[in-house]
Amino acid sequence: MTDKIRKIIPVGYKPEKELWISASVISIAVVRALLYFLSYYTAYNNLFHDYGGKKILLEGAAMPDFCSIIADGTFDVFKIAIFIFLAMIGMNYSYHYRDSKSIYTMKRLPDKYELHVRCIALPAIAITTCIFLSFILLMLFYAHYMTVTPDGLILPAQWEKLWDYLVYGGKIYA
Repeated sequence: MTDKIRKIIPVGYKPEKELWISASVISIAVVRALLYFLSYYTAYNNLFHDYGGKKILLEGAAMPDFCSIIADGTFDVFKIAIFIFLAMIGMNYSYHYRDSKSIYTMKRLPDKYELHVRCIALPAIAITTCIFLSFILLMLFYAHYMTVTPDGLILPAQWEKLWDYLVYGGKIYA
C-alpha cells in the first residue's frame, strides 16, 4: 500500500505521515458531522415537557426544519478539510523548490506530468473523499430525520428546503 502511495506523493515525503494527516483531517470532519445526532435529539427533546417522569408532547409543537438542525456547523469541518487539502497542493509544489531543489530532477523526468501527479493526486483523492462522505452523511442524516421524527411533527417541504439551503450557500430561507 505504501508503495502505491509513494508514487503519488512528492519524493522524500513519508507515505505513512501523509496518510495519517489525510485520515486524521477526514476523521475529524466525520466526527464533527456525527454531532448532528446531538443537535437532532436536543431539538426533539424540546418538543416534550417532562411531567412526573413522563414525556408529554407540547401543544402546537413541531420539529425544526432539517436545515436548521444541520445549520449549526454540521458540515463546516468538511469545508475546512477541503481548504486544508487545497493548501496541501501548494505545499507539495513549494516543497520541490526548497532545500534540495528537487524541481530540477522532476523536470528532467520523461513523464512531464510526474510533478503534477505527485503534487495533486493525494489531496485530490482526499477532497473527493470529503465530498463523497459529506454527501453520504447528509443523505443518512436526512433519512434519519424523516424516519425518526413522528409524522405529525415534520413541517412540510423538507426536501425543497434542503435543496434551497444547499443551492443558496447555507442560508436558511423561510
